[in-house]
Amino acid sequence: MPFKETRERLILEMKAHKPEDGGGIPVGVFVTVVKSLEGLMAQVAKRQMGKKGGGIKFHISEISRAGPVAVGIVPLGKDSDTAEQIVTGTEETLRLVAKKKTADIPAPEYKAIRRIVIPVARGKLRSATIQRANGAAVNAAPVCVDEKYAEIFMRGYEGELRCLTTVTGMVEGVDLHSTPVQLKVYPPIGGPFTLRISGDAQKIAKKAIGKRVSASGTAFHRRDFENFYRPYRVDADVSQVKVFDPNNRSGPRLRDFRGAFPDLTDGKDTVEYLREMRGDND
Repeated sequence: MPFKETRERLILEMKAHKPEDGGGIPVGVFVTVVKSLEGLMAQVAKRQMGKKGGGIKFHISEISRAGPVAVGIVPLGKDSDTAEQIVTGTEETLRLVAKKKTADIPAPEYKAIRRIVIPVARGKLRSATIQRANGAAVNAAPVCVDEKYAEIFMRGYEGELRCLTTVTGMVEGVDLHSTPVQLKVYPPIGGPFTLRISGDAQKIAKKAIGKRVSASGTAFHRRDFENFYRPYRVDADVSQVKVFDPNNRSGPRLRDFRGAFPDLTDGKDTVEYLREMRGDND
């Protein structure tokens, strides 16, 4: 590829769905895929740097029509290490789809990838190959968004389930710069999930760091074998989130429930019923 650019960047190469058309890419498809990849890079930068776009601007560094249409997208940061981190992070996120790990992709990045995949899934583009480069050096294993990649992604997207739920867990990460505010929550069983809190959530998010929380809201599940029973994200309003005081160890005791569920215990006192079930005589 005859690019002279030396900075860290991603090279996007698009192939037309019908090679006999001379390799032409519809303008709308070209713009959508380029802007979507740029948007994905911005979301990755935001996750890494903790602010919108990671404080980085993205420029098209070169365009080539020699063969497939190719575009270079460069993150213009303060240093080369930052640019490399963004480019590498974007590539790693894209690879998660090929590895069938779409549940591990944060929702904003998941949405950006979908916009890249849709033209391929709908037959408007044969493939979009994305490759990390710095000068003449390129990654030997590019990410190819082709028909197979699109099938994997769309299967995960179309199988996404939503339901109302209440969840609890320990907060071990907070992103106050995202909109809405996001918490990384570790439930008692299973892997972590992202809790997104809408409304004026800064105060409660700061209070929640290192503590146990309870939240009621919409849970998002993706239909895959490993993660079917646990949400990867829960969206809740700030009024639906409660932070527990770690110093307050008092909780409901057995005597608090005595007589509370007469139908369950056949009208017997709760303690008496439990003793009978256990075979205790005293």
